[in-house]
Amino acid sequence: MFCGSVLGSTGVGGGVLLLPILNSLLNVDIKKAVGSSVVLALCLSMITAISYAKGGQADMETAIWFVLGSLLGVATSSKLMRMLSERLVYIITISVITVSLLMYLFW
Repeated sequence: MFCGSVLGSTGVGGGVLLLPILNSLLNVDIKKAVGSSVVLALCLSMITAISYAKGGQADMETAIWFVLGSLLGVATSSKLMRMLSERLVYIITISVITVSLLMYLFW
C-alpha cells in the first residue's frame, strides 16, 4: 500500500521502493524483482496516468513521445537482462538507486 501510494502521488517508486522490498525483504532474486517491479509499476502507473489525464494534468504530446522512445529501451534492456549475471544486475540496480538518491538530495 505504501509503494502504491508513493507511486500514485509522485510517479516514483518502481525501482527505488519496490526493488529493495522485493529483493531484501521478500527474498525475490534480483532479475525477478526487476520484472515484478515493472509489472507492478505498469499497473499503478496506468491507473495514475488515467486519473491525471482526466484532470488535465498531463502533457499528452510529451508523454506519447516518451512512450515511443521507451519502446527501444525496453526491447534493449530485456535482451541485456538475459545476458547479464544476477550479481551484475544487482550491482547495476543498487548503483542506479544510489545515483538517483544522490541526485535527488544534492541536485
